[in-house]
Amino acid sequence: MAATSLTASELYDAIGAGLQENRLEAASAMARELAARFPDFAKGRLACAQVAVRNARLDEAAAHAMRAVALEPGDPLISATAAKILARAGLFEDAARYAKAVLESRATDARLFDIAGNALTLGGVHDGARDCFARAVELAPENAAFTFNLAASERGLGNLDAAERSFERVIELDPDHCEAHYGLSMLGRGKGSRAPAVRAVLARGVADWRGEVQLRFALGQELERAGAWGEAFEAFSSGAALKRKLGKK
Repeated sequence: MAATSLTASELYDAIGAGLQENRLEAASAMARELAARFPDFAKGRLACAQVAVRNARLDEAAAHAMRAVALEPGDPLISATAAKILARAGLFEDAARYAKAVLESRATDARLFDIAGNALTLGGVHDGARDCFARAVELAPENAAFTFNLAASERGLGNLDAAERSFERVIELDPDHCEAHYGLSMLGRGKGSRAPAVRAVLARGVADWRGEVQLRFALGQELERAGAWGEAFEAFSSGAALKRKLGKK
């Protein structure tokens, strides 16, 4: 099927497939056609924005995203995606406005609130970000990634009790979640009682070296708080050595 015979929706889907398959040149060509033939197709504008982001043309991406919202101001999917793109472009006030529109919507897709929360985080609007992440968790309580974002947001706001509960919930959902173990240890609470849990994850093996580094630093913190100074030093040293070895690659 020739590109010029494709409908707006077909071009939109083809652009998404092209980006997913890393066929940037083809996706760019289709984005130009979509913008020219269907300038008032809001989702198409978002597709064009995504292509512009991949081409490192952030001003162009922001213009497409803002046009998409202007065309469909009440669509939370468009608002959330636009907020993410505008935050990447450094237009934090506009990003915050669109993200807050998502928060005030009746959307039932948890992903949209998570996207909006990340956009607000980039812009330093941490209380709004926390509210977005909390809504995402409310809608998808079994999603460890959303719960982790809520935990990190609570920690950033200084709500340590709430952060601790959320980090613990992440580990309940995903016992091998390295960042959650690290985040929980960095809260500086307890007497090192979490060392066995961290050791257990290390014993099972960690695929990503960055996660292993986080776990070794977390173990060091736990052992230090328990007064096991020698073992703590060994954990910190092994983590630092791994970071030096693989962090340069």
